[in-house]
Amino acid sequence: MPGAKSPAPVLVTGATSHTGGRVVARLLARGESVRIFTRDPEKPARLGLDFTGAELRRGDLTRPWELFEALEGCRALINVAHIRHTRTCVRACRAVGARRLILMSSTRRYTRWPCETSRAVLRGEAAARAASDLDWTIIRP
Repeated sequence: MPGAKSPAPVLVTGATSHTGGRVVARLLARGESVRIFTRDPEKPARLGLDFTGAELRRGDLTRPWELFEALEGCRALINVAHIRHTRTCVRACRAVGARRLILMSSTRRYTRWPCETSRAVLRGEAAARAASDLDWTIIRP
């Protein structure tokens, strides 16, 4: 129900990206409880992003224990950061009992051009498909 706060927050990674900022704004407009996982808690303000009402948590996806701590008490994780972090996201969801995982991917997964970024996208999507115990969704804008 719009306007009603959910009992547990949604954690969003990549919130200061173009897409991430819109995801957070939309969640907040719906009255969702939002927690933002960011390397730089001052960045939203510098970018002019209005995350009023969101909780900011400092952390880095390359340090999995920081994601685990930030996700504690959350019902879902929306990873707008690169999908190469999927294994870490899956492990964090399992560790804290978050059942819902939404991942932003890329149509780069369809390229025939051999490059490490494309391979990272493929590995990330494969890690999501292997997480049959989670309710996961991959979005490719």
